[in-house]
Amino acid sequence: MRYCSVDLAAPACDGHLVWRRSNSPSASRSIVLAILALGTACSLLNQGDWGVARAVIQGSAEDPVSLELPATITAGVATPVSLRTDGTRYCTRPSHTVVSTAGMVVTLEPYDSIYVGDLACPSVPCVCAHTVNITFPAAGVGTLRVMGRRGISLAVVVVDTVLNVQQ
Repeated sequence: MRYCSVDLAAPACDGHLVWRRSNSPSASRSIVLAILALGTACSLLNQGDWGVARAVIQGSAEDPVSLELPATITAGVATPVSLRTDGTRYCTRPSHTVVSTAGMVVTLEPYDSIYVGDLACPSVPCVCAHTVNITFPAAGVGTLRVMGRRGISLAVVVVDTVLNVQQ
């Protein structure tokens, strides 16, 4: 009786598969299929994927939030606002921004697509642009609230910017 071993040295699978050698064609075929299935499962487990997460709006507490907005904001008029979020090149892409209004407070919640997996992400910073339209319902003092993350923390950071909304 002779025993053979096959090394399955895939990154996600460490170990060996040992089987008894058989002269039967169906047994050999079953063994080959089992090895292929196990190898495929290991490679599938090892692949990365894109996920959506709340965007990083500040690298540290001292960093200002990067907002671009016009000098004049008029009540009842859609005004374009651009928000920049931080990530790493090739592994972070802008996803979407949730905009909500409650009275004179407009809240922006940017989200980025982040690659999770085996891809080696360079530490070169990348800026993702989120551009949306905001509308304040009336003239007066308005607040533009941005909700995001600081650095790699999962904690939510809220940054308010007070604006003078004209009639």
